[in-house]
Amino acid sequence: MMEGLSEPIFDKCKPRDGSEANVVYENDGMMKKAFTEQFSSVLSNVADKLISAENAPKSPLMESLQDLAAIASLDEQVKLHKVVLISDLIQHSDRVSFYKTRPKNVKFDTISSSVPDLFGVDIQIYWLLRREKEGGIQNEALIPWWERIFEEAGVGELKIMKVR
Repeated sequence: MMEGLSEPIFDKCKPRDGSEANVVYENDGMMKKAFTEQFSSVLSNVADKLISAENAPKSPLMESLQDLAAIASLDEQVKLHKVVLISDLIQHSDRVSFYKTRPKNVKFDTISSSVPDLFGVDIQIYWLLRREKEGGIQNEALIPWWERIFEEAGVGELKIMKVR
């Protein structure tokens, strides 16, 4: 049963930005313009809205990763190479909620069956830093908790970058 996936807020593949355009048959200026107008500016607007968003009723990050892994394992044509996750990393579902239990208090053995197999996929996370109550949840224990999850999930390379 798919639990995590919902309507995406942003669902676009990253187009080429023209930096590696072939001068013989590609127009780097047009590629850069299309990249900016159709991808990077749209993504920037989405990120701005997410940072200032109110609390959502749920944020099933682990479940969404499980769903993504299930889709990739069911369809041979789906080849995951890299997943880009833009999130505050505050897991909030019926199974695990950091609003109820801080990351350092979540026992790994109670959630180990929920860790997806990510088949060596590279994960790049843009970590949205929050204020107020959420800022207190995003303490020093949050990133090690997710690093353990991704290690157990068998990811390739993991990069985490703070955003605001």
